[in-house]
Amino acid sequence: MRVLMPCLLMLVMSQSGCAEEEQPLRFYVDAPLEQVWMDSELTINGWVWGGERDPVVEVDLAVGEWQESLSMGLERSDVASALGVPDAVRSGFYGVFTLPETVPAGSKLLLTARRQSGERINLKSFDYEPQTVSQRWRPWLERYPAW
Repeated sequence: MRVLMPCLLMLVMSQSGCAEEEQPLRFYVDAPLEQVWMDSELTINGWVWGGERDPVVEVDLAVGEWQESLSMGLERSDVASALGVPDAVRSGFYGVFTLPETVPAGSKLLLTARRQSGERINLKSFDYEPQTVSQRWRPWLERYPAW
């Protein structure tokens, strides 16, 4: 029992030390706020803070085989102030994308962060449901081509 007690104490101390080192990922996607995206052009911005030990090094948008990286390191003094972490001032990300025509309706767009350790975290997903223009006017145009 006397030998077991110090071993248990060391085990608990070592596990609590690991928990202190892990920093949770904090983020917010400012735009778009919509869950369903209907246009082939998409503007995304927000912030992500992964801490100093395992920082976020990339944020990307992907659907199927298509993937594009967002600009990172944008100034977000509001985030640094809210988190109370001065180093979080460069936590902003931004991107404007035109989705390729090969992206079919009903696809799920996925915004993902990658930490320095290689860990990938899904930040947000969007359903891509493009609006199509009604074609009911075509027969009328064929009857009256002069218009």
